[in-house]
Amino acid sequence: MDYLRRTLVALLIASMGLAISGMPSMAKNLKVAAVFPGSITDQAGMQNSYEGLMKAKKTLKVETAYSEKVPQADQLEAMSDYARRGYDLVIGGGGEFIAAAKRVVERYPDTFVVVINGAPTEGVVTLNYNNQQFGYVLGLAAGRTTKTGKAGVVAAQPLKVVLDGIEGFKKGFEKGHPGGEVIVAYTNDFDDVAKAMEATLNQIAQGVDVVFPYLDNGIVGVMKAAKEKGVKAVAVWADLSKSWPEENLLSTVVDFGEYLVYTIETAMNGKLERRDYRMGIGTKMGYLSDFNPAVPADVKAEILQVIEDLKSGKLRL
Repeated sequence: MDYLRRTLVALLIASMGLAISGMPSMAKNLKVAAVFPGSITDQAGMQNSYEGLMKAKKTLKVETAYSEKVPQADQLEAMSDYARRGYDLVIGGGGEFIAAAKRVVERYPDTFVVVINGAPTEGVVTLNYNNQQFGYVLGLAAGRTTKTGKAGVVAAQPLKVVLDGIEGFKKGFEKGHPGGEVIVAYTNDFDDVAKAMEATLNQIAQGVDVVFPYLDNGIVGVMKAAKEKGVKAVAVWADLSKSWPEENLLSTVVDFGEYLVYTIETAMNGKLERRDYRMGIGTKMGYLSDFNPAVPADVKAEILQVIEDLKSGKLRL
C-alpha cells in the first residue's frame, strides 16, 4: 500500500512538473500559426522563417497558418486571433513582438507564444542566438579586409538582438583592425529599400568600405549601394554569397527556418518550455556561408579557428 501511494505521488509530481515547464505531447493535430512583420519573399529573415514553417508542415505534418506584412500596431490582434482560434503555437516573427506576446500569454495562458529574436520574457518562448558571436566573426572579417579602417552598420531599430550583434561586430572589427571605426545608422524600417540605400551611401561617403546590414528586405538597398560604390558587405540573417557573390565577403547564417522546425518538433514531443532558447555559432542552425575569394587564406583560417574557440568556450565575449 505504501508503495502504491509513493508511486501515485511520484506520478502526480511528474505530471505537475510537465504542466509547469513544458507542454503535453501533441504528436497529432498540432496547429502552428506565425505572424510576420515583413514579406515572406524578402530574401532574409522573414523568408527563412516562412520556409521553416512550410518545412514543418511537410515533414512533421502539422497544420499551419500565417500572416505577413503585419504592422506593429496590429500584431497583438493578429496573434490573439490565432490563439482564439485554437492554435497551439503562435509565433511572432521578430523582437518587436514581445509586448504583444506578453498580452497574448495573459489572455490565453494555454497557448504557447513564441517570439523570434525576442528579449527573454516570463511565460514566452523566445528563440535567440548568441548574437555577439555572429557579430564578432563578421567584424573580424571586416576588420582584416578593410582598407579605410571604417565599417558601417545599417539597422532598423535598436532592439536587443541588434545591439548584441553590433557589440560583437565592434569587438571583432577592433580585433581585426585596431583603432578602426564602426559607424551605425538606424532607418526605423526593416524593409524600406530606399532608406537603407540612402543610409549606406551616406556611410560610404564617410569612408566606409565594408557594410553590415541588420535588416530584412532593406538588405537589398544596402547591397545595391555596395555594388554601385564597389564596397564589400557582411551579413548575418541570410547567405548573401548566393545573391550578391561579388559584394559579400562572408555571411553568418542564422537559420530560423531550422530553428522553427526544431521548436515545433520539440513541442510535438511535449518538451517545449516557456523559456529563452539560445544557439551559438557553428551549429546546424547557425553557420558560415562560403568565403569571398577576396578573403585571404590566413584570414579564413583565423575565422574558422575563432569559431572553434567560441564553440569550446576558449574564447568568451
